Amino acid sequence: MLSSEVRPRASAVPVLRAPIGRLPQVRGREDLLLRLERRLAEPDGAFHVLGGLGGVGKTTVALALAERARRTGRRVWWIAATDAQTVTSSLLALAAELGASAIEVEEARAGRRDPADVLWTRLEERTGWLLVLDGADDPHALEVAGAPVRDATGWLRPTTSGLVVVTTRVVEQRVWGRCGRVHHVLCVNEGDGARMLLDLAGDAGTLEQAGAVARRLGGLPLALSHAGNHLASPFSKERTFPDYLLALDDRFPALLGGGGGGGGGGEPSITTTWEISLDALAERGCRQARPLLRVLACLAPGVGVDAALLDAAPLGEICGGEHNVRPGLEALRSMGLIQARAPAGMLVVHPLVAEASRTHVTPDITTVAVALVRGAMSGRRHDTPCDWPAWQELMPHLRALLSIAPTALAERALVELAELVSRACGALRASGYYAAAAELATSSLGQADVLGAGHPRVLALRHQRGAAWASMTRAVEAEAELAHVLRARAELLGEDHPDTLATRHEFGFALFEQGRYVEAHGCYEQTLSTRTRVLGPDHPDTLTTWHEIGRVLAMRARPPQRGRGGVPEGGGGARPCPRPRASRHPGQPLLPHPRRRRSR
Repeated sequence: MLSSEVRPRASAVPVLRAPIGRLPQVRGREDLLLRLERRLAEPDGAFHVLGGLGGVGKTTVALALAERARRTGRRVWWIAATDAQTVTSSLLALAAELGASAIEVEEARAGRRDPADVLWTRLEERTGWLLVLDGADDPHALEVAGAPVRDATGWLRPTTSGLVVVTTRVVEQRVWGRCGRVHHVLCVNEGDGARMLLDLAGDAGTLEQAGAVARRLGGLPLALSHAGNHLASPFSKERTFPDYLLALDDRFPALLGGGGGGGGGGEPSITTTWEISLDALAERGCRQARPLLRVLACLAPGVGVDAALLDAAPLGEICGGEHNVRPGLEALRSMGLIQARAPAGMLVVHPLVAEASRTHVTPDITTVAVALVRGAMSGRRHDTPCDWPAWQELMPHLRALLSIAPTALAERALVELAELVSRACGALRASGYYAAAAELATSSLGQADVLGAGHPRVLALRHQRGAAWASMTRAVEAEAELAHVLRARAELLGEDHPDTLATRHEFGFALFEQGRYVEAHGCYEQTLSTRTRVLGPDHPDTLTTWHEIGRVLAMRARPPQRGRGGVPEGGGGARPCPRPRASRHPGQPLLPHPRRRRSR
């Protein structure tokens, strides 16, 4: 088990405070907010789901509720529910903040304790709080141990101690179960939409003219916000509400799903609104804004992108030079297509903007996106605790890249992305997130398999998955996976290659986890002999194998014990002790190196 000195710090997870600084003027949501405020004052035992179309303002409603709750002195926590790893990390950080012990959190993270139990034990000790899980568009991200969200046994549970609010695009009641109360967040009416536009662009026309724009945009708050920012920009060609309507009319052939209605009142595609802004930027000489937005859309939507990630060198390849990168980003920000978020230097692309832009990605765009993430992690080690927070912050962007179809990725980008994912899996395993490592490797294999079953990067991903399974009580599956990788690597790279030896070492651990200590001992001895010869007796990998041999010998020395499965295999009856993380950090060996023992 990791000591407190090497355990990932709280900084490794997203800040849990609600970002109310970006709360706009709220229009048309008072009735919904009043209902939620009543539930905050008098909990009804359910968790409440704000569901609706992307861009309809679900997060705005949740932020407005958070602001009101905070004004009344209530505790408020805000979680970005973008993926299971982020949810788990954030909620375990919350549990620790509320008093969960380091041992409880560590065991929950390693899968030896139910993480939701660790959190809810502490939440139920308090009253009057608000917990918001924002952007849970994939309900699987809120599951624990594979139990569906509707079971209400995981992160979402019935409670009268406080109020849990979820924002999501998933509105089906069956998904959330009887303990979930779904509130359908709808588009605002024409009057409220017009006032939203006037809040942003008061000089663009009258209330009636603003109402015409709001009607044409279908009352979608994100579209209204974007239109208002566009009209308020001194660089926009369209400066009035009628001009904006005409610009939309010119692009109606490109609209998606326009409904029939008198007077051309069909509902336009919101992507047309964003294309108008990009056209305006191009007309004033900022053509690089469009490919820049495409690259940003390849990263995790709605998740802050650290400006440090935006290396000018690869971006310069699509911007006509590095000197064009910053002006392009400033232009996108001026039009509201990207937003700055605290802490300073964080940029955000709304999920709908990203989704629309992703339909235009090409291999040259995705190659740059992969290069950005790869460059950000250059020099980071998977087995160094001080680097784990950086890996954790990277996970949403890695998952976003893995969702891109292989046909939109050049072979070089596929290889580089697979290599990056392998390193990320190593960091997850080293920090105890075995299930997350296995899931990430599996996702990457779905994309990288086009490289061929025998490609080195594909074998590396299967190695990571097998090694993770071995630490997850899935040792039998791990044995089969690692045996395949071992044969393939030995044939491709040779028996003495460090990668082959790494797989042989993990294969020994899969045997160890099954209680097959004699076989594990033999595998480790073979690995040790080769590593000593090839890498040297003091190489960290050699020391790690020495350490594992010590564990095998310790287990074989224990008297046999009869478990539920009967008499165990020769010499190894005791239940294997959990693999100490120190075995991953040979700088802190649990067993002395034989050469050093002799020197003493």
